[in-house]
Amino acid sequence: LYDYIREFKRSYGLPEGVYLLNQMKQWHEFLKTGQTSHSGKFMRIARILMEFPTQQFILLGDDTQQDPYIYHKIAEGFPGRIVCVYLRHVGKVKKPEVEEKAREIEELGIRVCYFRKSEEAIEHSQKIGLIS
Repeated sequence: LYDYIREFKRSYGLPEGVYLLNQMKQWHEFLKTGQTSHSGKFMRIARILMEFPTQQFILLGDDTQQDPYIYHKIAEGFPGRIVCVYLRHVGKVKKPEVEEKAREIEELGIRVCYFRKSEEAIEHSQKIGLIS
């Protein structure tokens, strides 16, 4: 997976940085719970932000569970540290509650891209100068 991510980053001109990934669940584990655990996601992100106090971060998630709410709390708790939040729209229609949370994040001075297709996120990243 590492080589694939490195090649993807190089191909699309993504900036240098740390890519933190969750451990994939085994199929039988997914059937038991139906979802991955978000209970500690806020704390994991907060620890990373505290560990690298001079770094700024981009948060990438989706609209299926708690990412918009967790990212809003992170943005409130770590002002000036989050450059942009990317939320992939997974369902058939955009969720009004996610759009509202995105507006709240933007009110904190953070750019937000709520997108369906990767091309939209790439275009947004180019437009705001994250990638060339």
